[in-house]
Amino acid sequence: MTTLTKYQPALTYEPAFDITDVVTQRLYVTVGKTTKNQYVRTCMGTTPEEVLYTIILFKNTAGNMGQKLDDKEALPGFLTILGPSPRAVYQEMLNDKNLDDETDLTDPYEGNFNEAISAFIAKVVEDPQAKESTLAAFGDGRSFVKPTDTSVKDHYERIIMLCNYVDLLPGARDSKLTRDEKRNIFFNSFPSSWKESFKRSAHDVTTSTVQTII
Repeated sequence: MTTLTKYQPALTYEPAFDITDVVTQRLYVTVGKTTKNQYVRTCMGTTPEEVLYTIILFKNTAGNMGQKLDDKEALPGFLTILGPSPRAVYQEMLNDKNLDDETDLTDPYEGNFNEAISAFIAKVVEDPQAKESTLAAFGDGRSFVKPTDTSVKDHYERIIMLCNYVDLLPGARDSKLTRDEKRNIFFNSFPSSWKESFKRSAHDVTTSTVQTII
């Protein structure tokens, strides 16, 4: 049963920010006695998608340089790639946490990367059931339908990226989307006429691979 909420889906098919509009910041990671660095895109906006993109970018980039998320330096490292607007939202989140806990700490999350990042996502998204809201929109036959002028390859890449974002959203479900769920979301993102034609061609979507659908 679909859960009704007062919120619009946190994500949209059209990208919420211009990924080619780039401001870079050097990200430093120290492991043992070795310090590595790499330029990464700075998050300048506060849309859920740009924040989620930046979190994934940080995890991948810092991880490739040897950064572990349970390291106390992970959270400060992430904060270095936030521009003024998202950093202000992050600070507001810290203020809220201190107010709720009746504390006055510089970092009420005590360097816990996963806890702080989850709270940051919740602050930006606002909808406590954002995951369920977005999954419901995937199946509404309108919100994420493939545009006629978009190639199947580009459409597939967009849907998979959106699925990766969904895994980070707050909601009642803890588990990540499975491969079968992602395949079904991709299949259902095509127009109704195309889906009916696919079924008439003797294909069973429940056993088809993404390659078969493409």
